[in-house]
Amino acid sequence: MIHFPKGGQLRGGAADGRGSSFFVALLVASLCVSLFSLLPRVRAEVGNRKVGIVLEYRDLVSLAREGRATPSGLAESLRAKGLSGLLVGELTGRDLISGFGSLRLSPVRDLPFPLPVQGVPKDRAVLWSSADDPNMRLAMPYLSAKFPASSRMSSSGYLAVLLSLGMSDLLDSGLVPDFEGLELARRLGFPVLFRPLPCIGVGGGAVASGIETLLSHGYLIRGILPAGLTVAGYPQLEPLGALLRGESMFLAQPEFVKQIGMVQAGKSAFPNLIPLHSVIKDEVFSKSITREQLVERMVRAVHERTVRLLLVRPYDLYPGERLGSFTEDLDLLSASLRARGYIMGFPSAEQPVGRSRIAPFGAALALLAVMMSLLNRFSEVRLLNSPRLIPLYLGVPLLLALGASIAGGFPMKLMGALLGALGASEAALRALDQKSPLRGALWGFAVALAVGTAIGAMYGFSLYMLRVEVFSGVKLTLVLPPVMVVLNDVLKRRYPEGAEILKRPPLWGELMVAGILLAGLAFMAVRSDNTALVPQWELSFREWLERLLLVRPRTKELLGYPCLFVTSWLSARGIVPRLQEVFRIVSSLAFASAVNSFCHLHTPYPLTLLRGFNGLWTGCLIGLVLFVSLGAVFNYRAGRLRS
Repeated sequence: MIHFPKGGQLRGGAADGRGSSFFVALLVASLCVSLFSLLPRVRAEVGNRKVGIVLEYRDLVSLAREGRATPSGLAESLRAKGLSGLLVGELTGRDLISGFGSLRLSPVRDLPFPLPVQGVPKDRAVLWSSADDPNMRLAMPYLSAKFPASSRMSSSGYLAVLLSLGMSDLLDSGLVPDFEGLELARRLGFPVLFRPLPCIGVGGGAVASGIETLLSHGYLIRGILPAGLTVAGYPQLEPLGALLRGESMFLAQPEFVKQIGMVQAGKSAFPNLIPLHSVIKDEVFSKSITREQLVERMVRAVHERTVRLLLVRPYDLYPGERLGSFTEDLDLLSASLRARGYIMGFPSAEQPVGRSRIAPFGAALALLAVMMSLLNRFSEVRLLNSPRLIPLYLGVPLLLALGASIAGGFPMKLMGALLGALGASEAALRALDQKSPLRGALWGFAVALAVGTAIGAMYGFSLYMLRVEVFSGVKLTLVLPPVMVVLNDVLKRRYPEGAEILKRPPLWGELMVAGILLAGLAFMAVRSDNTALVPQWELSFREWLERLLLVRPRTKELLGYPCLFVTSWLSARGIVPRLQEVFRIVSSLAFASAVNSFCHLHTPYPLTLLRGFNGLWTGCLIGLVLFVSLGAVFNYRAGRLRS
C-alpha cells in the first residue's frame, strides 16, 4: 500500500519522508505535464493582441448634432482616436413611426395612397416610401428574405410592402436595417457589427437570409451582436451559425448579459466568437460610475478576460458636455491599451486552440496525489481504508484520464470537479498542518498551484476559453474544503472536549456560530462569479486594489490567509479552542479561491499566476500584521494584570 504521512502530522511534527517525497514527486510530474500542455493556450493568449472599439451609429449621429458636425466628419476624427468600427442595428416599428430613416410604417387605414388589393384588414402593417427612395429599393430584397409571406406592391408613385402582422405586433420588432448607418460605414471603410432584433414570426433561417442579402450588397458586416431579450431567430439558431462560419464572420458575446438564446447561438457559431464588453447606461446611473472607472473597466476587460471588442457609449451623467468627455475618454482608453502592448483595430475570430490529449494525464497524477494523501488522513474511516479499494483508487484517475483524453465530455468534467474540490481540500489541510503559518501558506499555495495548473491545462482549449462551456466544479471547490477541515479535526480529536459537546445539548452560542458559518459558506458559494451580489463598497475596494497591484487578489484570499495566521496564534497560546475552529474553517477559503482562479479559463494563465501570487503575499502580509498586533495586545494586557 502506498502510504503518505497522516496529514503531515496535525501539530506540525516531522513528516514521513517517503510519503511526503512521493506526494511532491507526483505533483511535480503533474506540473511538468500540465505546463507542456498549456503551451498552445499561452501562445494563443499572448498572440491575440488586436482590440476593436465600436460606437453605435445612432450615438454617432447624436454626438455629431451636439457638436454641429456631420456624422462622417466626426467618425473620421474619432477613428484617429481609436474608433475602429460601427454598430448598426435594425429599426423597430416604433423607430420608424418616430421618424428614423426614410421608410415609414403605417396601418392600412392611414396610408396616403390606396392599396391595389381589396379586403385587407385595416390594422395590417405596411412599410412604404416614395418610389425613388434608394433605401426602399435596398430594403425590398431584405424584406422578401425576412418576411416571405409579405407582398410587394406599388401605387401612385409609392413602393409598399404589406406585412402579415398588425401594427401592435411590430412596435418593438426589428424590421429593416438602419441603411443610413450601413451606407456611411461602407463609404468610410468602417467594419460593421450588425445588431438584428427579434421579430414575431421570423425564424432563424429568415434572419440569416436577410443578412445574406446585406452581404450581397457589399455592406462591410464583419460580425453579429444580437439585440433584444432573445436572440433573433431563437430557437432556430443553426442557420445563423452556419452563415457566420461560412462568411468568416463572428458572433460578439457580451459579458454578464443573460440573453435568451445566446448560449445556443454561441455553440452554433463556435469557433467564430469574440467576447464583447460594454457598460449599460442604467448601471452608470444606478452606481454613479465615473468616467475614470469606465475606462478602467474597459482596460481590465481586455487585459484580464481576453475581451477583444469594446462597445463605448456617450457618458450621459454629464449631458452638457457629452462630446468633449466622450472624445477624451476614447483617447485615454486607446492610449491605455496601446501602453499595454495592444493593437487598435477591428478584430477577427482567432484560430481555435484544440483540446490537449496529454493534459488529462497530468491531471490524473495530481488527482492521484491528493486522493492518496486524503485517504491516509482519514485512515480511521475503515470503509475508505479497505485494502480491496486500493485498485479502485488507482484506477479511477487513470480511467478518467483515458476518457477525458479520448472523448472529453463527462469524464473530463467529473475529473475536473473532483480534482478542484479534493485539491483545494488537501491544500487547506496541508497549510493547517504546519506550525508556521507562513510555511503553511506556502505549502497550501504550492498544492493549489499544481492542481490549478492541471485543471487549466485540461480545460485550456477554445470551447472553454471562449466560455461556450464553463468549468462545472466551482461551487464544490468552495464548499468541500471547509467540510473537510471540520471532518479532519473531528477524526483527529483535535479538541478533546468534542465528545462532550456531541453528547450534551448544544448551547445557543454554538448554534449561532454554526448557523453563521453555514450561511456564510452558502453566501460565498452563491455569489461566486455573481457580481450582482457584491456590495458597492467592495467593488470600490476591488478597483482600488486593481490600481495598486494591477491584478487584484480575490477577496476570499485576503480573508483566508490572515485567518491562517490568527489560527496559529490562538493555537500556540491555547486560547478558546472552539474559536480556533472557526478561523481554521475560514482559512480554507484562501486555497479554494486560489484553485478556482485557475478555473476561469477566459483569464490568461500568466495573469492567473500573478493574481495568485498577489493574493499570497498580500494575505500573508495582513496576517503577519494581525499576528504581531495580537501578540502585542496580549502581552500588554498580561503585563497590566501582573502589575
